[in-house]
Amino acid sequence: MANRHCPICKSADYEAVETPHSVAHPTVEDFKITDAGYGKTGPLFRCSVCGFLFVVFPKDTTEYYLDMQDDVYEQGRDYRAKQQKCLLQRLVKAFPKVKSILDVGAGTGMLVEEAGKQGLDALGVEPSTWCAQKAQSHGLKVLQGTLPHKDLEGRLFDVVALVDVIEHVSDPVSLLNSCAEYLQPAGKILLVTPDVASTAARIFGHRWWHYRIAHVGYFSRKTLELALTRTGFKIISTSRPSWYFEIGYLFERLQEYLPIPSLHKSSNRLVKSLLSIQIPFNPGDSLEVMACKT
Repeated sequence: MANRHCPICKSADYEAVETPHSVAHPTVEDFKITDAGYGKTGPLFRCSVCGFLFVVFPKDTTEYYLDMQDDVYEQGRDYRAKQQKCLLQRLVKAFPKVKSILDVGAGTGMLVEEAGKQGLDALGVEPSTWCAQKAQSHGLKVLQGTLPHKDLEGRLFDVVALVDVIEHVSDPVSLLNSCAEYLQPAGKILLVTPDVASTAARIFGHRWWHYRIAHVGYFSRKTLELALTRTGFKIISTSRPSWYFEIGYLFERLQEYLPIPSLHKSSNRLVKSLLSIQIPFNPGDSLEVMACKT
């Protein structure tokens, strides 16, 4: 931790946070989008000045995403796209003049695809080669890489989206500054991230499902607003987004907390039908923020 500073306020005053399952040397497998290693984190530290909770690994996390593949994530494309659709509908309702959007950390392009269906000029950037190629196989404009990106030189967008992305990067302030460079003067940020100060996070403690090795920054409303303010953004609205999952997926994840049998291998048609039903799920532990440049 020599010469390390808080990623948000840059203070050198921080302290280690003890966790029951800390992993100092992760693997690419730990960074899968659908990883279910709940309660496992990297070495955690808390800033004594702003309270930001962050992880420090020996190397930058971007390297892990370059080779990351996640077939289970792509298999859930249909129901996961519903959340992106709802996010965009709220965005367009709030800002009907939006015409273009850049999705940072685009995964396999679900938000880019839904944005196109809603008539927006949409482009994505994604560090995982596998994810970017999957998106391209769907005919979507998703560039492999990170910001800044040479193929985006001179491009400006009405909105830059960071949906479940900022908690994965070791330098969130630099990421937000890069996003600002691709925004029109009146551009907006659409940002979604877990809320470490939420009721669910407090109840579950270190067993909270968002405590994962791939998450290296844990934001509250306070620290997220601080990060946005430091990079020239002002919060316009804050809400609690819902997710969409198949009942079978939620049931499988519930097994991480309760000793219940798996039903995925059941041959019963009724059981299979029930497990495939898609439902909204909102534990109230994520923040959906829209912010504008000041």
